[in-house]
Amino acid sequence: MSCPTRNKKSAAILIGIVLGPLVEENYIRALRIAEGDPMVLFSSDLGNILWAFLFISITLPYLIAYLKRRKARLKAASD
Repeated sequence: MSCPTRNKKSAAILIGIVLGPLVEENYIRALRIAEGDPMVLFSSDLGNILWAFLFISITLPYLIAYLKRRKARLKAASD
């Protein structure tokens, strides 16, 4: 019997192993072309949209967990 969450973690790790070197190589290439200026990573509309999605995907789970804990605390305090 397999655990569904284990399979999701395995897929994420596999994607990271496969795409990690490609991302690193292109990151270094972009910085070399821009002569070391990191603002090149924020210079296009598509790039900025992807940065926003990355930020949201990282912070949203923490925000949801915080709001659930807060709601539970408020409910426990009112009882």
